Amino acid sequence: GIAHDQYQTGPVLDKLQRANKRTMIFPLIETKEGLENVEDIVALEGIDGLWLGHFDLSCSMGIPGQFEHPDFIAALERVANAGKASGKPLARVVGTAEEGAEEFKRGFEIIAVSGDCWLLQQAMKESADALRSACTA
Repeated sequence: GIAHDQYQTGPVLDKLQRANKRTMIFPLIETKEGLENVEDIVALEGIDGLWLGHFDLSCSMGIPGQFEHPDFIAALERVANAGKASGKPLARVVGTAEEGAEEFKRGFEIIAVSGDCWLLQQAMKESADALRSACTA
């Protein structure tokens, strides 16, 4: 009985069978090859949705971090269209709520805002900047 089974006791085989029923598979589209095959990937039996690995995809496309580049925008649209056509949800990480709203309009339904390390980095920077300001005022 630990967190992933809500601290419930019981037969292990039953727990594993229930966990398998709840498990979802979201292939990570983060390479040019993945992008080129996204329609076939999302059509595979057992695939529940798609997750866009935006930074790695931009690197694989030769445009690292250029998320406004027309080729990257076209890649986003291709992934979104593949998800919509399959009726399966799309997921990705965004840096801001505004970016998340844009991706929601594009068809992404599962949106993670930032990540633990970036949020910690942001909080530490804000604290360090406030301390520097207070000590130099």
